[in-house]
This record gives sequence, C-alpha cells and structure tokens, in this order.
Amino acid sequence: MKIKALVIDRRSVERNELTRPLKELGVRKVVERNAQEIAAEPVEAGQYDVVFIEFNTLMEAGQPLAGLLRAMDANVPIIVTYPPATRPADLKKYCPQATACLGSPFTNEQLRQTMEQCVASLTV
Repeated sequence: MKIKALVIDRRSVERNELTRPLKELGVRKVVERNAQEIAAEPVEAGQYDVVFIEFNTLMEAGQPLAGLLRAMDANVPIIVTYPPATRPADLKKYCPQATACLGSPFTNEQLRQTMEQCVASLTV
C-alpha cells in the first residue's frame, strides 16, 4: 500500500501493537508519536494518509488533541482504536472528529477493511 500512516498512543508498546500489523499489510511508511510530540511538532496537511489514535490516549490528552489533528489536516481520516470496555456512547461523545473506530484486539483483516473504508486511495 502506498500510504503513510501516523500512529498516536501514549505508550510505545501499544504503538508497536498497531505499527506491526500496518507494516504486515504493506503500509509504506508508519510513524509513531505520542500526544506531546504531536503538539510540539505539528502535522502538515497531506503529510499522512491516515491517522490512528488510541481512545485512552485521546481521553488523557483531552478533546483538543483530536481538534488539533483536524486543524492540521481537515481531510485526513482519523481512526480511533479502543479497548473492549469502551462504550459506544463514549466513542460518539468523545471522538466526534473520528472517521471510524476499530475495537482492540483486531485482526489484520479488520484493520485492512477499516482502512479501505476510510482511505480513498485504497478503494481506487
């Protein structure tokens, strides 16, 4: 896949849990960051084809993180990954900027399908 993905999570182990399957699916470039790094080094519009952010990281960093990502690139798909205990109502309430949500743990096939639904270049 000739796409570039940004993975945002507060813990490096969790970022790696998403980075690995993205690379297995053939994503060309995967960059890992935490919320503080994103705030310090903003994303440029068009820099990434898709952004993944973990729900608890979003809650810890606060709503401004999702808004900040949208302000940096209004069109980039944002996929929120979330743990099993997360309620759908919380996803809707706290992640209105999300393009899609993907429950963890997920299979490579579920990840691929979610990306195909969100990233226009994958469906062309």
